[in-house]
Amino acid sequence: MNTRHVFVEFSAADIEALRPLLKIGLLATVNGDGQPHLTLLSSLQAKTTRQMIFGQFTEGLSKGYIRDNPKAGLGASEVGSLRHNIQTDI
Repeated sequence: MNTRHVFVEFSAADIEALRPLLKIGLLATVNGDGQPHLTLLSSLQAKTTRQMIFGQFTEGLSKGYIRDNPKAGLGASEVGSLRHNIQTDI
């Protein structure tokens, strides 16, 4: 049986893992058609247990998709290592 886990809060380990300044992040949002939309980011951080912040240095659609549907997932790796992935239900 395949069990899915939905995470609705960042753990202390998640927050710490997303703290380094030099990292590569992948943000997954849901577009208006219900399809996944992926954005590669270098600025991605867990601000609190229920908030993430990210910079949008090129014009893209992720911020609008998150405003319309806050369901999102992310993965991040400190530059030079595969360190931490956070999974959500998308």
